[in-house]
Amino acid sequence: MTRRRGRRPIGLVAVVAGGLALAGCAGSAATVQGMPARPYLETRAATHTADLLLVADAPVGSGQFNFDGASAGQMTVTVPVGWRVVVECINDSTQLSHSCAIIQPRSSVVAFAGAAIARPRFGLRPGGSQRFSFTASRVGSYQIACLVAGHREAGMWDRFVVRPGGRPAIRGAVRAS
Repeated sequence: MTRRRGRRPIGLVAVVAGGLALAGCAGSAATVQGMPARPYLETRAATHTADLLLVADAPVGSGQFNFDGASAGQMTVTVPVGWRVVVECINDSTQLSHSCAIIQPRSSVVAFAGAAIARPRFGLRPGGSQRFSFTASRVGSYQIACLVAGHREAGMWDRFVVRPGGRPAIRGAVRAS
């Protein structure tokens, strides 16, 4: 974790997505506890890297089980196979622990090596953040999920799709106000 100018820890923006056409930035943006708005998805085509920002409990402290304001499969992040995905997981809850992981559907098995925060079943404390990265090495449909007990079942999951080609995109994230 990194500290920036007296603010709470934040990580690197991470990668993924498909849907909102992007040329360097994509779609919706987040304001994270007083931080300036920034895109949920940014891409670096030259290095085949997607930076994906997953904000748990957005809008800030809403008490909702969501990522980037979306839950129960409302958001879809799409990346081409072989791209590196860098994820910044931020827990904006004021009361609950949350985690971020890319998993096999209907299971708690991490889909790619490195595709989860450390200790995803325990989660990040309120206000915490952590980065992780992985290579989207297999075409298929996966889930972005919180693995803290009961959270995925309460709707804290969305879709993560790896396609044979194309550009990263994100669809369904809710723009922070």
